[in-house]
Amino acid sequence: MKSILVSKKKLPLLLHVLAWLIILVIPHYLIKTYGDGDNHFLYQFYSTTAIFGIIFYLNYLWLVPKFFFKENKWWYFLITSGVIVVSYLIVWYLSESAFHDPEREQQFQKIMEELQNGKERFKPPIKQFRAYSFFFTSILITGFSLGLVFFGKLFSKRTTAERPGERKAELGARFFEKPNQPPLLFQHVE
Repeated sequence: MKSILVSKKKLPLLLHVLAWLIILVIPHYLIKTYGDGDNHFLYQFYSTTAIFGIIFYLNYLWLVPKFFFKENKWWYFLITSGVIVVSYLIVWYLSESAFHDPEREQQFQKIMEELQNGKERFKPPIKQFRAYSFFFTSILITGFSLGLVFFGKLFSKRTTAERPGERKAELGARFFEKPNQPPLLFQHVE
């Protein structure tokens, strides 16, 4: 069955473009509509999203086909782990230097002191949460790109193996191979 709107070759490209439009437009709209004009969060979000995009496409286009499917799984896991660690260091450097907002940090500390009311000071491990979140999201993105490549290969093998008339011809040939045997329903066990 032929698709009316988009060909099979252009569909993945269209899906990638739509996904990136959604990823880029919705946060921008939400920050501009409901935010207080502070763009530091938006810059951090876009830089982290760009790094996640690099991780995804590096895996999807290069690492999975070249290493994972060529029986070099150890190299794949080693290079992927290195890419994730290096990309986290880049995100950490950007958030600490380029997108660091000392005013917002002081406001956060002031609110935390007010919440404590003279009790023992609790400092939440925000930076550790950021690292855990980054690593878990990177692993999910890596797994997603691996799955996409795997199912793409599986689907391409299936479509090349099964031409429209080949399956019917195979079933017909199998039916006429042994015409002297009765159907399974009428066979009895002796």
